[in-house]
Amino acid sequence: MNYLRVAFLGLFLLPLTAFAQVHLLAMNADTEGLQYTGNDRKKIVKAFQQHYGKQLKVYEISNVSVHKFQQRISKIKKKLHRGDQVVVYFSGHGSTVLDRNKDEDDPWDEMVVFAKKERLVDDNFADYLMPFFKYHLTVILDSCNSGGMSKAIDQKRFIAKFLPTNTPSNAGIFAKQDMTAMLDHAQFKGVLIAAAKANQSAFEDREKQGGVFTHYFAQAFSSGKNNLQQSFIIARDFVAKETEDEQIPVIEIR
Repeated sequence: MNYLRVAFLGLFLLPLTAFAQVHLLAMNADTEGLQYTGNDRKKIVKAFQQHYGKQLKVYEISNVSVHKFQQRISKIKKKLHRGDQVVVYFSGHGSTVLDRNKDEDDPWDEMVVFAKKERLVDDNFADYLMPFFKYHLTVILDSCNSGGMSKAIDQKRFIAKFLPTNTPSNAGIFAKQDMTAMLDHAQFKGVLIAAAKANQSAFEDREKQGGVFTHYFAQAFSSGKNNLQQSFIIARDFVAKETEDEQIPVIEIR
């Protein structure tokens, strides 16, 4: 964790003016064993509604596809004004594929996995978000692209949010980077909050019926007392304790 970056997070999360709005795009995809990503989406929406009230505009996509993602971005883009903030949230699986354009530090491109196992590579994901770069953009990803579940975790309770790519060149091999790598894009500008750090998985908790990170983050943010930075720190500490440091959320500023 880069605590200096966390200290400067407030520069990106500016107080809203009387006329500015927060545009929340909340998405989920239940794939390959995940059951509660829809609950995650609803928790995030409720938390932001309680925090921002009438200054919030909500756009939801259940079991998102790339086409629906593109459509909703186009819709939001038309509604943005100077001073507005954009938050993009996704809960679902992450994955990896061999890096074909050699733009990564390791051999892998990171991906989010949408409905029907439709994968969106990091380069394209960042490109779709480009219209939001000139606004105050925050991306929250409750998914992972790192290794499988540790034996220290109760596997009947926790489900790792990682989906391996079933190709001969990638079978059984997991990326070494965390979901912050999803937006390792030369032109990306914004704040990225990821549910787990390098070599870790983000977990769905059957007892909480949702992602561990989303549960604690939404809980902290909905109180209205904590901004995004404070909510992240609270969630990070609870998640690390509950998973015995098998999942530690991270934050990056680009």
